[in-house]
Amino acid sequence: MITLIENFRKGKIQYSNLVYGLEGAFDAGEFENEIFVKQWYDYWTPLEILSATKGDDTTLEDLGENLSAMEIFLEMQISS
Repeated sequence: MITLIENFRKGKIQYSNLVYGLEGAFDAGEFENEIFVKQWYDYWTPLEILSATKGDDTTLEDLGENLSAMEIFLEMQISS
């Protein structure tokens, strides 16, 4: 998932590929920890809303802290 975020930041993938790639990776993980699942959706939902409203025209500026928050969340999960 972190690679998807990095690829979006570098302009290698479109925003829709990021959002739905994150969702696909999450679904493939079949996570069962309810706390993790809720937190993941708390970070992903704002990203999905922007995808639904602005689509691939979404910019890093539009994302504000939302993308960084998701990235930090994911990095914390890896390190714990």
